[in-house]
Amino acid sequence: MSTTYPEKPYIGLKYTDKYNRVITIIAVKDNTIDVKFDDGTIVRDQKYYRLLSDRIINHNLPGRNARYSDAKKQHIGEENIANNGMWMKIVQYTDNKHIRVRFSDAYEVDTQYSYFRRGLVRNPNAKPWHTSLPEIALLFYLRQIGFAKHPMGYWQKFNPKFGLLELDLWNEELMCGIEYDGWWHIKEDATKRDVKKIEACNQSNIFLLHIRPDELPLLPNTITYHKTNDWAHIADLIPVILHILNEKFHTNFNIDVNIERDRVQIIQLASQYSLYAQARIGKSVLMKCGRMGTVIAYSNVQNIIVQFDDGTEVTTTNYQQFCAGNVPHPHFPKLPAEEYQALCELQEMQDYLPFNPHADSHNPQSTQHFHDGTVGTFVQRLENGNVLVNLNDESICETTSLSWHRQHKPSFKHADIKPQRINFRRQSNSGYWYTVIDYINKENCTIKFDNGVIRTGLRWQSVKNGSVKCTSPSPRNATTIA
Repeated sequence: MSTTYPEKPYIGLKYTDKYNRVITIIAVKDNTIDVKFDDGTIVRDQKYYRLLSDRIINHNLPGRNARYSDAKKQHIGEENIANNGMWMKIVQYTDNKHIRVRFSDAYEVDTQYSYFRRGLVRNPNAKPWHTSLPEIALLFYLRQIGFAKHPMGYWQKFNPKFGLLELDLWNEELMCGIEYDGWWHIKEDATKRDVKKIEACNQSNIFLLHIRPDELPLLPNTITYHKTNDWAHIADLIPVILHILNEKFHTNFNIDVNIERDRVQIIQLASQYSLYAQARIGKSVLMKCGRMGTVIAYSNVQNIIVQFDDGTEVTTTNYQQFCAGNVPHPHFPKLPAEEYQALCELQEMQDYLPFNPHADSHNPQSTQHFHDGTVGTFVQRLENGNVLVNLNDESICETTSLSWHRQHKPSFKHADIKPQRINFRRQSNSGYWYTVIDYINKENCTIKFDNGVIRTGLRWQSVKNGSVKCTSPSPRNATTIA
């Protein structure tokens, strides 16, 4: 006789599941319940319907829950980097909804595994990790004179008041820090941090140089710049920075600055400080020109470098365009939408082999049986991405890679094969050597024997197999050259 359970849970309700385990509700919350198994195991924050459908897991039991035990062993100790730039590690794993994460500063927080994998676990002791591209450009050049980036908390050894505050660029030999302030420093919390940094630097005999937009209030030792949508203004800022440092520290610093020349290297350097670079560098997408593109450097969504399968690099693009396949190739036009969609399907099946001029020209799939019964043999891949195919009727045709790989009835475009067959030489079955001197089509070839006899109107199949005779001249199909 089956037991009927109430629609709403209450404390003390006992439920016996299909495994004969007695489960007791020990707490009822707004939308969840806490339950206790007969072995004493307590599982919290579960839905009532999961209890009635035997879906609440007791991780201390073997058998049915063994896979959860394996997952627990697999995930404990797993590391990832959070959006605040701090390393975190799983120290306790109950299930995907209940894990405990420990940050590098020993702070622990309970969260879900999906949040951990995406870096969405918040540490209230740390601010979000943000390194702007202009700041990276400054680092690229100023590292030549000893400036570097350091993690949060590094400056506590000079003054405990620094806490988790950081300086964008730091030269310990000069005891000099540089702060690149973006437009967001107009916010109240950013202004408070700036004031604290200035106070801590003054107490520690640290020379702090601020670089900020002209729309922000001036601070001590400030260099201003006009806000633009790019970072070309760095080329104008660095000489001013060097002039101030040379006067302050009696040095003779000099740096060759060329943003356009060093653009690729700057973006590659930014990849080391980008939160998403680790996941996005190496990603490949089939572009709408039919070529594969791969991210080889990532600074932010607006600045990435894409390399095509033929070695061509494109630097003026963004990540959204890349994911949509909209990165143009300088030498290959955009494919029709229908053909591009078909290529995407082929790419998913790993059947499409893009053209690579540096690779072997032979296709490993040398013979194809098309749906209309035609048999084609691969000859070679052309630089335009098409392939030359030798059909079973002995005609050589040019078709698209799409038609070749999908085995559909090809809309063949006959290639100009006359140059390939002119000057073809072979010894006939009767022992005479001859040369093709004209080719009209597969039913009309002209050959010339080495003894001067010319024969016309021959089938290419006979010419290729040597099944032609060196006959005496006749008015119909032979001419003798004196």
